[in-house]
Amino acid sequence: MYLKELLNDDLIGKIYYGETYLAGKLPNTDEYKKVTQRILKLSEKIRQNELMKREFEKYNEKVAEKEGIEAEFQFKLGFKVAVKLMMEAMQKDGVL
Repeated sequence: MYLKELLNDDLIGKIYYGETYLAGKLPNTDEYKKVTQRILKLSEKIRQNELMKREFEKYNEKVAEKEGIEAEFQFKLGFKVAVKLMMEAMQKDGVL
């Protein structure tokens, strides 16, 4: 249902005006929920040890930094692929 609504909206306008944040959407599957719960249990276990807690926090900061770089790269790559697909479709239809 979400995808259908998304496709019917003025997505380009919403992106331009900052009204949509697609990266904020998360999967709602059983697999994702199980993995998330397991991560929470493991992180709680690590946080109980003060020395491990400090190292774990440093680790999480670096992972978050890496994931931010990856997310930006993936967004740019996805956007470029989408534009390329549109250009190919328009060339085949004789628009370009």
